[in-house]
Amino acid sequence: IKNGTLAISTNNVIVRHLRIRGSAPGDDCMVIKSFRSTPVENVIIDHCSMSWGEDENLAVNYGKNITIQNSIISNGDKGFLIQKGENVSGIKSIYALVNQRAIRANTVAHLNLTYEMINNYLYGVNYPGGGSQGLKFTVENNVSEKSNDYSIASDALVDWIAPNPANNEPNTAENSYFYIQGNDLGNAYSLQMSNNVLLQV
Repeated sequence: IKNGTLAISTNNVIVRHLRIRGSAPGDDCMVIKSFRSTPVENVIIDHCSMSWGEDENLAVNYGKNITIQNSIISNGDKGFLIQKGENVSGIKSIYALVNQRAIRANTVAHLNLTYEMINNYLYGVNYPGGGSQGLKFTVENNVSEKSNDYSIASDALVDWIAPNPANNEPNTAENSYFYIQGNDLGNAYSLQMSNNVLLQV
């Protein structure tokens, strides 16, 4: 797909071996989004690549049980944003040469697991991402490396970000749960997590 957007708004979907280069104007390369009062559920994105989205390369907006695996999210400003997500998995994928959001989650009201980010490779990602305070997430066994195309602007692999009142995020820091373990920061970052939550490594 060239200069277009794949929008998934139904349950029980598997997408494999698809390349998207450039999105529809002002849109994402791929978006999993519910237009109902219930989330989109049970979606697998496998062996796909998404690049040069005008907004996000990949977005989940009100989705549950979503898996992104063995895929490439690269080039452009924003990588992967999760809003109103639950049980979203980013596994064994490459995030390369994106300025921010690999992976970023916000606008979540529940107290269940929002996302897990496991066994991914980050190359040249300025501001990797993280969850808003109050969310539950796992970041484990990821490998990071800087590139000559970006001077890394963040010290930390994971940012712990205050909820944005404009997004009506009800969670508070006291509700947070995060498991961050086994990440190889390489020459990209000096901290596992920002805001002095974890000690420098």
